[in-house]
Amino acid sequence: MNKKEQVKQKAMTEFTTPLKKVVSKEEESNTEVNLEINIEEYFKDVKITDLEKNSFLESILFNKPFKYRIELFDGKVKIEFKTLTEDENLEILQDKSLDKIKQGVNISPKEVLLMAKKELVLMINFIELNGTKIELNPYSVDEKMEILNNKIHEQLLNVIYKQVDKFNKLVGYLSYKADCPDFWKTDTDR
Repeated sequence: MNKKEQVKQKAMTEFTTPLKKVVSKEEESNTEVNLEINIEEYFKDVKITDLEKNSFLESILFNKPFKYRIELFDGKVKIEFKTLTEDENLEILQDKSLDKIKQGVNISPKEVLLMAKKELVLMINFIELNGTKIELNPYSVDEKMEILNNKIHEQLLNVIYKQVDKFNKLVGYLSYKADCPDFWKTDTDR
């Protein structure tokens, strides 16, 4: 299996893992149909705007990361997330802690936190705090981690992690709905 296939396999595993928890024992015999139903249930709180659809389509057509900006605390904190590139996904897959997990070795809470933080810094394009923009894009992962550790309070990082979950859910739903013809109609076309 080449690196690109490994990334796709990992992405599918991560995407379907929360869904597998939704499928009950009674439904396991007809999992394909029930996964379809449970996917809709899983994404029920995700609302997608036409602008998000168009940005997602553009990212697919031009092979570039999908970007999404959010504002927190009445605009005092602004964050731009982006989907990971193939190289960034490979960087996460090659993490030594991930190798330990695959081998069934328990990892420390610190290693879990470092893996999560690594993924987080790769997904953040920039953070703006009270009008001061902190660019993370041109830096290495280690430099990005250093910037986050020095400039972002741990409590704010916890809030950002929750926003990353929402972003990932949005991207998952956009990916899931991408092949539905009605999905690409604008709100005014429906």
